[in-house]
Amino acid sequence: MEDEGIEAVLAKATDLRFKISNCIHKATTNNISNNIKNQSFEEEKQESDGLEEQGEKRKSPKNSEFLDGVLLSEAEEGDDDETERLLRIRDALESLENQLSNLQVSFHFL
Repeated sequence: MEDEGIEAVLAKATDLRFKISNCIHKATTNNISNNIKNQSFEEEKQESDGLEEQGEKRKSPKNSEFLDGVLLSEAEEGDDDETERLLRIRDALESLENQLSNLQVSFHFL
C-alpha cells in the first residue's frame, strides 16, 4: 500500500472513531438523563398517589416503569448492549489506527 493510501485509510479510521465516540457520549448522556427524569417522575407519582407512605411501587403502563409497552429496565439493557457494541467498534478502530500508523512509519524506512 502506498503512503498516500495509508494516510487516507488512517484519516477515515480516525474520523469513524471520532463519530462513534460521539455516539457513545450521546448514548450514555441520554441514559443518565433519562434515568434521572424517570426517577423524579416516579417519586412525584408515588407522592401524588400516596404510595410513598405505604412503601408500595406500582408497575403499569401508566407510570415511568414502562416506555412504549416495554419495561424501562429492558429498554435500558438494550441501550447498554448498543453502547457496549459501540465501545468495541471504537476500540477496534483505535487498534486499526495504531497499526496503520506503524505501517506508515515502516513504509518511510523502506
